[in-house]
Amino acid sequence: VDGEGGGNEYVKELGPLRFDAIPLVEMVDDGTATFKHNLDPNASHHRGGMSAAQASRFSAGAKKVASAGAGPKNRNARVMQELSTLATSLPVNECSSIFVRADETRPDVIKALITGPEGTPYQNGAFEFDVLLPTDYPQSPPLVHFCTTGRGSVHFNPNLYPCGKVCLSLLGTWSGPRWEPDRSSLLQVLVSIQALILVENPWLNEPGMEDSSEAAQCDAYRRKIRFHTLRTAVLGQINNPPSVFSDIVRIHFAKRAESVLAQCDEWEKEQTEADEIKAKALKDAQKKQQEQQAKAKQKAEKANTASKAADK
Repeated sequence: VDGEGGGNEYVKELGPLRFDAIPLVEMVDDGTATFKHNLDPNASHHRGGMSAAQASRFSAGAKKVASAGAGPKNRNARVMQELSTLATSLPVNECSSIFVRADETRPDVIKALITGPEGTPYQNGAFEFDVLLPTDYPQSPPLVHFCTTGRGSVHFNPNLYPCGKVCLSLLGTWSGPRWEPDRSSLLQVLVSIQALILVENPWLNEPGMEDSSEAAQCDAYRRKIRFHTLRTAVLGQINNPPSVFSDIVRIHFAKRAESVLAQCDEWEKEQTEADEIKAKALKDAQKKQQEQQAKAKQKAEKANTASKAADK
């Protein structure tokens, strides 16, 4: 990829692509639906990552959605209303964007892509999510599964597990404000993931670390996430983009090419400096330990000499 579009150019090209309805499921002979694009935690792109309990919960939801009919009229009206809102209100900006694809006949089957916000260790990365609206929606919150896990090998955030679990209070998987059927929405869930999970200091999302002043741990954790972002959410997505969002991924990285290269240089420099500081600290600690050992040896020798003199 090459080139760097300005903010207006980025929005102009990707804004119209923020939402679309495409085939995500296909109907089979018995009237039920099967999922396309691996919208299932037991499929290959989730393999080895999901816990049995989480896989069971998401699969159960997937099966219910697949086997359900059109659903209650009020549910369908609510879903269509929310999709209409998504089509016009999803944030698209070169700093961070959210894109959504819903099935053209089963709009309760959804995929989302969030680009990492600037100034965070997720910057410019492309993060994919599977979303299912349960059969009793909106009485129950959406089921959300995180897909960009490096086949279950990457722990991107205390709230994003390698198994795909998304910890968010609106989803009932984290402490805080709960889902309110009459007020909460899928847009709110997606924006919350963007703003409350993909943050500058993800270490502080760890339970008990909200008020942590341990800057060294925050920095070390952030540098680790940066590496995962570049390897999995940038290079991984460029080389093997999710089929549903392949056009978006291509345009996003083309427009953000210079930004990605600049962040690579900056992050590499900061990592090198951190490694040098760590090496110096280790060397100083070793030197101090050697000095303490030498002093202890001298003290022991003096005590031994004094003891021998006393014996004489």
